[in-house]
Amino acid sequence: MVKKWGFVALFAILFMVCATIQLAEPVSAAKVYQYKVDQGTKYFYSGQSGPMKFTWKTYAYSNTNRRKVYKTFYVKLGGKYVVSWHEIATLQKVSKTRMKISEYSDSELGPGTTVSYKKTGLTTRKYYWNRYRPTMLKNL
Repeated sequence: MVKKWGFVALFAILFMVCATIQLAEPVSAAKVYQYKVDQGTKYFYSGQSGPMKFTWKTYAYSNTNRRKVYKTFYVKLGGKYVVSWHEIATLQKVSKTRMKISEYSDSELGPGTTVSYKKTGLTTRKYYWNRYRPTMLKNL
C-alpha cells in the first residue's frame, strides 16, 4: 500500500513540474530586449547659455516597433560641462500609417510631456534615421 502511494506522489510531482515548465515557457519567450542603435555628442553655441554640449543615446526594442532617444543637454560653467536638462523621446508605431511620438523634458522652460501623432508609412527605424535624427541635430 505504501508503494502505491509513493508512486502516485511521484507522478503528481512530475505532473506539477511539467505543467510549470509549460506555463513558464511562453512568458520567457515574450521578453523584450533593448539594444543601442545610435549615440553621439554635438557641441554648439547657444546665444542664451553660451557653449553647450548635447549627447544622445537611441535604443530599439525587439519584438516591438519602438525606439527611445535619451538626450542630455550640458552647459559650460567654469571650464566644465554641467548637466542642464534631460529629454526622452519615444517613437512608437501605432498603426500602418500613424506613429506616436511622446517627448518628455525635465527642463524648467519646457512643457513637460507632449504627445503627437505623425501620419507616415515608415517604420520607426526609417523614420528615426530619415526624419527625426536629422531634425534633432539641425535644430541645435
